[in-house]
Amino acid sequence: MAQTLEFLIATPIILGMGESIYLPGAVTIVSRFFAPAERGLPSGIFNRGARFDLAIGAPLVGWLIIRHGWRHMFLLVGLVGLIWLVPWLTIFPRTLPEKSSQPKSLLSASSR
Repeated sequence: MAQTLEFLIATPIILGMGESIYLPGAVTIVSRFFAPAERGLPSGIFNRGARFDLAIGAPLVGWLIIRHGWRHMFLLVGLVGLIWLVPWLTIFPRTLPEKSSQPKSLLSASSR
């Protein structure tokens, strides 16, 4: 629990600063990998995933805390993030393509 009012105020501010990159990062990735006419589907998938996490993740985390305690929930959520990091680092390219008005289309390339 928060020991002081300052800690209680600072914690969500720090969390918000850390999470603030997800939307601009996703927009950058989509704009670099998909042509303008094809950006709707990848953007929609990303946004749906974020909403799914809020709808399913919050109740699941609450249940885990009640059932197993916050320490186990913290470890499980962290472990899931680390497991997800492995395929992300193997699949996602190390550098983004240069920004251009007509980026290479991933959807067109995969349908050939």
